This record gives sequence, structure tokens and C-alpha cells, in this order.
Amino acid sequence: SLIGRKRRSIIDIRGSGEYSLTGRTEWDAPEIDQLVFIEKGDASPGEIVNVEITGCLRYDLIGKIVPD
Repeated sequence: SLIGRKRRSIIDIRGSGEYSLTGRTEWDAPEIDQLVFIEKGDASPGEIVNVEITGCLRYDLIGKIVPD
């Protein structure tokens, strides 16, 4: 139900590979709730960005950073 929607997300980890960033939405707690794997965009850990949800895995979301 979240696919196509935008969610403010905080970036937790900058990585490499298919998902360059990992974060969580403003409502999710670290190590408890779902993650947001970000496949497009550039941000630093601790930064809050707008992410458009483009897909999902079993428990986690996939998205890309979009302008405000």
C-alpha cells in the first residue's frame, strides 16, 4: 500500500551494491522496524530525505530519493 508514496526517511548506512543507502522512515525504530533500501540518490548518514517507495521485500521497503 506504500508503493508510489513519499516518506521522509533518515539515512543510517551508506553502502555499495544494488542499494547504495539504507535508512528508515520517520516512524520506524532502529533494529526493530522495517528498513528502507534506497537504490537511487545520494545522502549522508543522519540526513533526512524524501524517499519515493518503489517496491518491497518481505519486511522491508525499496525506494529512491526524490526532491522535496
